[in-house]
Amino acid sequence: MFWSILPLAVILLVVSFIFLTNVGELKHPHLDIFSVVLSTLAFGGLLYGFSNASNMGWVSPLVILPLIIGAVALVWFIRRQFHIKEPLLELRVLKTPKFAYSAIIVTVINSALSAGSIVLPLYLQNVLGLSAFQTGMLMMPGVAASIIVSPLSGMLFDKFGPRVISIVGLLGLTGALTGLAFIGPATPIPYLVCIYVLQSAGLTLANMPVNTWGLNALKNEYIAHGNAISNTGRQVGGSISTAIIVTIMTMVTTAHQSAGPVLSAASGIRAAYGVSAGVAAVALVVAILKVRPDKSKIGLETETEAV
Repeated sequence: MFWSILPLAVILLVVSFIFLTNVGELKHPHLDIFSVVLSTLAFGGLLYGFSNASNMGWVSPLVILPLIIGAVALVWFIRRQFHIKEPLLELRVLKTPKFAYSAIIVTVINSALSAGSIVLPLYLQNVLGLSAFQTGMLMMPGVAASIIVSPLSGMLFDKFGPRVISIVGLLGLTGALTGLAFIGPATPIPYLVCIYVLQSAGLTLANMPVNTWGLNALKNEYIAHGNAISNTGRQVGGSISTAIIVTIMTMVTTAHQSAGPVLSAASGIRAAYGVSAGVAAVALVVAILKVRPDKSKIGLETETEAV
């Protein structure tokens, strides 16, 4: 399977070398090696600890020790970024409230969905007994929904601002994950397809407008740093949440082994989606409370339309 992806990766690499050009001013920042080491220990330790919890239990030394090392290294890493001239991550941009809330929402969204790409195929194959090909075909409408909604979200953002679009998207996303928290061995396939389409469309509606809203609050020279923080939040939040949610799913599945392999797997998957829905609800609440359109820009757009 992985070999089939290699030609696409090579094509993408070649096309990138040919067509991608630098549009910004090039700089030559100093790479702080100690920050790289600290970030590796921090994120690697946390991920390793959470990943081991499903097999070894939360009191195992191979869970507790990596979590402690990761937490200490993370605090040290954050403090160091505020005290060196050229930090690996310019965390000072988080002092801009709009960007800080944007980064939180985007990280939480990806944390809620990170396990979905693992859990749904497991459900379709282990609970419903579908083949890998059938699983891929059933997930294609969700991909199509993302492709269709993506350009629409940009146009809607320009017209209405971030608030309405992000809240609608997060309502759809949270509702879809909540719906998946009640699936079982007898769940109809059309229901799953519709829910997955709603999840994909909700993600696309919420993710891009919120991220753009946050980056727009930064000065031009800090946008690259803002992108770096947002991407780091996505990756780290997604990785750690995947480890935690899969751990919960495994523990619930093990606790229901007496019900048989199919029903126990369904119980674990429902628990995983329940946690994911709760995480998505946190992003929804933050969006409702903190995402506000830029009134000056809306007023400017209104004046332009009037002219």
